[in-house]
Amino acid sequence: MEKIISTPLPSGKLFVMELQTKKWAISLETTDLDSVFRSLFHRINSPNGIDKSLHTIVINTTDICNLDCIYCVRGNQRVSPKNISIDVLVVTLKKAISYASNNNRKVTIQFHGGEATYRLNEIITALRGIDRKDLKKWLTLRIQTNGTRINADFISFVQEFDVEVGISLDGPPPINDKLRTTINGEGTSNSIEKGINELKNSVEDVRLSCLAVLSKRNIEYPEAVLNYLSNFGFKDIALIPMLSLGNAISKGQNIIPNTEEMVAPLKKFFDLWIEKLKAGQSFRIPIFQAMIWNLIAVNAGKKTWPTNCGTGVNMIMVEENGDVYPCSAVEYVPSFKMGNMMNENLEDILNSSTGLNFQSRITDVIEDCQSCPVQSMCGGGCPGNSFIRYDDVYKKDPNCNFWREISMHIINEISNDPTVLKLMPSEGGRT
Repeated sequence: MEKIISTPLPSGKLFVMELQTKKWAISLETTDLDSVFRSLFHRINSPNGIDKSLHTIVINTTDICNLDCIYCVRGNQRVSPKNISIDVLVVTLKKAISYASNNNRKVTIQFHGGEATYRLNEIITALRGIDRKDLKKWLTLRIQTNGTRINADFISFVQEFDVEVGISLDGPPPINDKLRTTINGEGTSNSIEKGINELKNSVEDVRLSCLAVLSKRNIEYPEAVLNYLSNFGFKDIALIPMLSLGNAISKGQNIIPNTEEMVAPLKKFFDLWIEKLKAGQSFRIPIFQAMIWNLIAVNAGKKTWPTNCGTGVNMIMVEENGDVYPCSAVEYVPSFKMGNMMNENLEDILNSSTGLNFQSRITDVIEDCQSCPVQSMCGGGCPGNSFIRYDDVYKKDPNCNFWREISMHIINEISNDPTVLKLMPSEGGRT
């Protein structure tokens, strides 16, 4: 008989999980957990798998940027900024296409920075060197931009290569202009709004998404933030907790929210998102949708993601010289280098010692996670946070209480109204 664990929900119902399969149930019963579980779901005879396929390659194209955001994780690189070459871009694109073709699934390429538009000409040249049929069939192209440099050349680039555009924006102008500022300390909201409107007016059915960094300056206003961002028609609104990296270490320590400060606002963000879905708006908040997908996938016998972002497994980061790292939290840490795009094939990079370590980072081997009833939803949390705090990705996320509280809130809301699951946008759960 497999071990059954449980935890009460705020609604008074009971959330029950079987440890081996991670399969779960919600019941009003509070006794005889084993019979409760088995009466609600037939048991899966083998544990569900972890999705270890590559979804996204983030390419850091440059350290150069025209802004000086208070939390920029690459702020330390501005002293001697690096730029990617056309050769590294072409090789990375070709290897991504080869991987996608061999595995019969598209791979997302995300051009990042710094401010990626500073290498727009090099990106265009590299893309024009790739067969258009291969680009269209095997790659989804995205670019992350601060939105202040959108011009005719950028719009032509989006149109020519059918590029999804991610805009970095933290909320209404009074909030955003204190966080995302120019090097001279000026606000950026007017420029960003102008750029978004030019894209929407010039590119038919342009696919826009948003990345918002959560700090003490915006988490107190979830309704104002989400109302503002959702009005632009973004298909994704990614809420990313601020990390103690780069500029944040020297400029922003006082606005990094702690776990307790994050819980209530994120619950409110979730509730507001559900309200907007019920009202007919359709957009994803990846942090929530990934957790919901993992929850549903377990019972459906589908593969789940190892973490909310898939760091080092489903997503890798390519630096300007071709070096590959799992994510920005560990970039430039020599022991986390996975390989180099110019010298090794992609499969070997993914199965490097670092890659295998991240593939093996599952809740079954993380202390304190094995007995947690919501472990399948967060996958042990963010390994980057674990490394920053403990210098060890195999430790549970120091923000564990945050993940648990949010998971339980989501489960409770689903138990109260299961129909909300039908409102989830159909595509993936993370950017």
